[in-house]
Formats: sequence, C-alpha cells, structure tokens
Amino acid sequence: MKRLLVSLFVVSLLTVVSTAHAGNALLSDLMASGAVIQKMSDEALAQERGTSYSVMQNGPMPSQLYGIKSHKVTYYGWGNQADTRYYRYQGYDLTPRPAYLQHQGNTYLVVGDRWFADMVSPVRSWNGAYARLFEEHFQVVGANSDGSLTISPFGLHRTNGWNRPLNKFRW
Repeated sequence: MKRLLVSLFVVSLLTVVSTAHAGNALLSDLMASGAVIQKMSDEALAQERGTSYSVMQNGPMPSQLYGIKSHKVTYYGWGNQADTRYYRYQGYDLTPRPAYLQHQGNTYLVVGDRWFADMVSPVRSWNGAYARLFEEHFQVVGANSDGSLTISPFGLHRTNGWNRPLNKFRW
C-alpha cells in the first residue's frame, strides 16, 4: 500500500512538473503559424479591457470640488454585484487637498470621488482590507497663484463594473 501511494505521488509530481514547463500551447501555435505577437502597454491593455479613464467634457461634476472624497459601501451579500441598490452606504473619508493623476502620459491635478466597496464584511460594518476600488470620478482643476483652484470643464471617469449614475451621491 505504501509503495502504491509513493508511486502515485511520483506520477502526479512528474505530471505537475511537465505541465508547468509546457508553456502556453495556444501562444506557441500562433507564433509557429507566423503571427506577430506584441506586448501591450498597461494603458493600452486597460483601454481594451474597459478599465481606463474615460474623458468627459462638461459632464456632471463630482460631489467634492476641493479634495478627494472616498465613499465607502458594503455589499448586502445578495443580489447583483453590479447594481448599486445592493450596497449599503457606510460613509466617507475626506482628503482636503487635490491629488495628482497620470493619464496617457500627462499629469493632472484633480478633485473628486472614489468609491470603495467592501464585499466580505457584514452589512453594517466596514473593513478597508476587504474593499476594492469600484469607481473614480475626477474633475481636473488648475492651481492659482493665490492657492485657490479653478475648475476645468474636463473630467475623468473610470468604473469597474457597477452602474451608479454619475450624479448619484446619496443612498
């Protein structure tokens, strides 16, 4: 019996090792057929996946126009995870200054909202360790010499799979 278990272990180990070094068969077949495969940049990949920032001109303003407001919601544990009706609003944290954001090689000074969803904790609690960023909605601003900010009509928005209307900030 012991010999049988040892031989099964050796066979399974050899199978795992041989498949780990096999590489990607589909990729190998494509390269063998003469396909040219190029590595995508992170920005191009995000654009293809639909997770890059979309540019808005004269769109709805975020709820925060002098800093970054991080909204916190908790998933009820039932219902569609892409539907905001199945989340409970827990509150927000406020950073009272603009942030710098890089987009397509440019650096922008932005204010606005970030939405974090805790998908694991009980409904009436919040744990940032379980939270993931669901949405960002920023407005580009310009810094004046006196320290004030000038709001630009140019905004950036990115969402990761839920349907909150851009002008909804209350639950």
